[in-house]
Amino acid sequence: MAASFRRATSLVALSLLLGACGPQAQATSHPTEAPTSAPTATLAPTATPAPTAVPLIADGVTAAGVKLGGMDAEQARAALADVVKDDAEPVTLVTGGVTTTLEPEAIGLAPDVDAMVAKALTATAGDDIPLVLIYDEAKLKAALDALAPAASNASSGVEAIRDTKAISASFVLHAAESLDVDAALPKVEQHLATLAYTQPLTLELTLAPPSPDARPTKEQLQQELEALAEAYAATAKKTTAVLGVYIYDLKSGDELASVNKGTAFSTASTIKVGILLNAYAHVDSFTAKQMSAIEKMVIDSDNLRANDVMAMSVGGTSTESAFEGIQLMSDTLADLGLTTTYQYTPFEANDFIKLYKPKYKVGPKKAGEAPFTNSSPVQRTTPYEMAQIYVLIDQCAKGGGKLVEKFPETMTAKRCAEMIELLKRNADTKRMVSGLPEGTEVAHKSGWAQPEVQGDAGIVRTPGGDFVIAIYAYQSGEVYKDTFTQRLLGNVARLAYSYYNPLTVSGE
Repeated sequence: MAASFRRATSLVALSLLLGACGPQAQATSHPTEAPTSAPTATLAPTATPAPTAVPLIADGVTAAGVKLGGMDAEQARAALADVVKDDAEPVTLVTGGVTTTLEPEAIGLAPDVDAMVAKALTATAGDDIPLVLIYDEAKLKAALDALAPAASNASSGVEAIRDTKAISASFVLHAAESLDVDAALPKVEQHLATLAYTQPLTLELTLAPPSPDARPTKEQLQQELEALAEAYAATAKKTTAVLGVYIYDLKSGDELASVNKGTAFSTASTIKVGILLNAYAHVDSFTAKQMSAIEKMVIDSDNLRANDVMAMSVGGTSTESAFEGIQLMSDTLADLGLTTTYQYTPFEANDFIKLYKPKYKVGPKKAGEAPFTNSSPVQRTTPYEMAQIYVLIDQCAKGGGKLVEKFPETMTAKRCAEMIELLKRNADTKRMVSGLPEGTEVAHKSGWAQPEVQGDAGIVRTPGGDFVIAIYAYQSGEVYKDTFTQRLLGNVARLAYSYYNPLTVSGE
């Protein structure tokens, strides 16, 4: 019984064991699967884009006379190319009197179909597009280069232009001319951009810059100066008329030309440059009052202030001192070699002389060289000597010359330059200055005793060279009006200026 119980127990245990193992083995053989995901939605098919519309030219549009309305670019291009292919015409250029015709093929000139179509596509209904041309820039430049030598003109030298009625003369230089291709090219291109390209185009020639030595000769200047003097004397007929001129080149230190340079003329106020020099030579510094008198004498040609300057040169202020001072000036100039340039009485001193009868020196009745003028025996100069005063001042301003040697303490370069600056402020522009270009630097002193004498002298600085000039015009009666004689002095100055700076004109 016990054995039977044990077998039964074993069977029960085995049965329990098998029951426990059965489900576990089944789980191992069949693992749990992940849940299935939701099904993907089907995409709608992509829509096909509509074709781009081909731009068409607006109705009624024409180009170079060809109807293009309603056409697209390709159609318009074909229509134009067939009609305007031979529309380019020759180009006519006129240069220096030479007429040249450029054939279209020579410069690659042809209708620009693409440009006209582009314009037509943006045009509004009814627009008319003009003919547009295209060309080969390299070929165009080559054609102008080939044209240039034939169009150029050579220089024909210097010529004097005269006006016998006004008694004037000026030099002109007939310079060479050439075609500036670089300047002409854009003008031709601009011409081709218009419908007027079929009309002749004139291309101006360019004056060649003159060489530094392209100027008249001294002989030419002398000849023209003598002609002016002869015309002035001849027109006066029964009266005496004398023109005296001296021109000095500051660079070379030589006389350029002269006429009647040794004739004595009454100085009038031109002598005030001598009074100025004398004051600077004998007074080492000026008070404000003295400088004011000097300025009024030079700038405004004030006679009474000139008397004050005479007096200050000897340390005085009275009329008696003015007599001493003007004698000192005359002696100083004589010591410098200028023996025909003097003044022995102050300005406007007739009443003083009648009242006080002072003693003063008087020059000879006739002085200088022929032709003679009725020059004052107490106030004289010659064109040559007056010019020398300016030469001396200019040399002194550069640190040399007789003034520095004779007056080393007072006539320094700085003080002489100061005198030149004062003379540049002269207010008179009716005489010598009237014939010079505006802005010309002139340090001068003019004078007149109407109607007998008109004078002007000074230093003139120009782009072509600097010179000293002294001009005097005398007439024994009133043949010439004051304004005419004033202009005559300007004409002489202009002649000298044009020697250094001849007007450049065409070489033809």
